[in-house]
Amino acid sequence: MRLHAAAVTRVCLLPMALLVCSTIAVCSAAPSSSAGNYVTVKNIAGRWWLISPHGHRFISRGVDAVNAIAKISRKLGSAAQQRRWAAAHFAAWGFNTLGAWSAPAFAAANPGAKPLYQTPVLNLGAAYVAKIQHGRNAWLGGVFPDVFDREFQKIADKTARRLTARFAHNHRVIGYFSDNELHWGPDWRGDTELLMAFLHEPPAAPGHIRAVAFLEKRYPSVRTFNRIWHEHLSCICHLMGENNIRAPYRRRPIYSRNPRHEALLDKANPGRARFFSDCDAFAQIVAARYLRICRAAIKQAAPHQLYLGCRFAYFPGRAIAAEAAKYADVISLNCYDLNPTSVLQRYAPLNKPLMITEFSFRARDSGLPNTKGAGVLVNTQAQRAADAVAYIKACLAFGQVVGYHWFEYADEPKAGRFDGENSNYGLVRRSARPYATLTRELTQVNAQAVHLHELGR
Repeated sequence: MRLHAAAVTRVCLLPMALLVCSTIAVCSAAPSSSAGNYVTVKNIAGRWWLISPHGHRFISRGVDAVNAIAKISRKLGSAAQQRRWAAAHFAAWGFNTLGAWSAPAFAAANPGAKPLYQTPVLNLGAAYVAKIQHGRNAWLGGVFPDVFDREFQKIADKTARRLTARFAHNHRVIGYFSDNELHWGPDWRGDTELLMAFLHEPPAAPGHIRAVAFLEKRYPSVRTFNRIWHEHLSCICHLMGENNIRAPYRRRPIYSRNPRHEALLDKANPGRARFFSDCDAFAQIVAARYLRICRAAIKQAAPHQLYLGCRFAYFPGRAIAAEAAKYADVISLNCYDLNPTSVLQRYAPLNKPLMITEFSFRARDSGLPNTKGAGVLVNTQAQRAADAVAYIKACLAFGQVVGYHWFEYADEPKAGRFDGENSNYGLVRRSARPYATLTRELTQVNAQAVHLHELGR
């Protein structure tokens, strides 16, 4: 891949080894017989692939949050020069995709290279929450949209049309994420089950009415309901007029649950098992409606591009994951484990393509606090690079993985970003200087990505 002369100057004359690796990295496998105009997904000999507009198999190797940084722009002279500088680095390092929250202007900033692929986040559910709940943040607050409200579909349709308008005919846009890390149940934002969240909505809310109707159908006998839910109602219908019902049981987030311990608790208390069965059954109904509406909104607005799911922050449970498999073209998940294999295996029975849309490692020798932020914290940049390479190789060995996106382009501020995160996630420091060991090792594994995925190891 040729680098624009100005870009070469700005990246301080990247070593020839990096340029060679970048050229190898962008060469995809032999053309498929089913070339099309947009990116598609295909299972070939038991392994999933993204198929380029020209019919080549490829793996989406992405970087999240690629945006202009004031300090870098001042150093390079302008935001446009920073974009060229970053795009030249991405080419040299073997990345081919702008991940979530990236500025589209970076995609074609390197005149000597093909534009980067893009994967925009539409925030369909978050847009509903912000509008209906007067600016509340769905991600920070763990607020799930009322998918039973007719306004949800209207807002999803309108938002999808507006945000895909600039991308819908762009053949380098792989597809769209509908949201990011919604609250599917107990997690770091709170232990509220979706069923309880909907029961706690105002009594006139469509979601509250739907939750009560769900319980009425599930419990023909109010006596049984009272026994399981520890209530004293004369009729379940009385829930229609209140939203202060309490959960009779609590459970840990699914990512920190011990299945064996859960089974023992349920065996000792069948009422507990029945309550959580109610919660899981309702969550599946919510998931089906959310995913169906989001898929329809995206496909209506941009029919040729993929629906990339909703970026699960954790495995949401078999029932919700099964709904994602029905509606998403690619299931997206964020995974900050040291090794993603055990998480990926939970999605294996679905036989759907998977994209890891956030992963990262942090190091103590970066000079950053690293006191807030997900993921493994190691001692050195060398260990950070080694763990990143091992993680990517584990992804590529898994036949369903069609992409992996590193979080993120630049380190977070030492004083913390909007939510307080202050971690060493960057490929580059905030001064613009790349982490040499990390980027060198990522360059090598990115260059081998197609081959490693073909081999399954």
